Amino acid sequence: MIWINHNSSLILGIGIFALAAFFLLRDGLKLKDVLLLCGLLVLLVLLWLPLRPRQKLPAQGAGLLVQIGAGLPVLLEIQSPY
Repeated sequence: MIWINHNSSLILGIGIFALAAFFLLRDGLKLKDVLLLCGLLVLLVLLWLPLRPRQKLPAQGAGLLVQIGAGLPVLLEIQSPY
């Protein structure tokens, strides 16, 4: 279940591509259908690249440690990469 949660956008993209391939290729293989599927694949990959889960490195870790050490109240926001 965790694997499905982490890769739900990838699973959805594969499902959309498979559904489009089913409807486009059911009457035979044509150049227009292949070009549409290639375009859809490029679109799905370009949409997935900025939306995929990935870990970001902390940008201001040293400044945060200085603020905590000085006794200043600090708001910490922790986000999961998924």
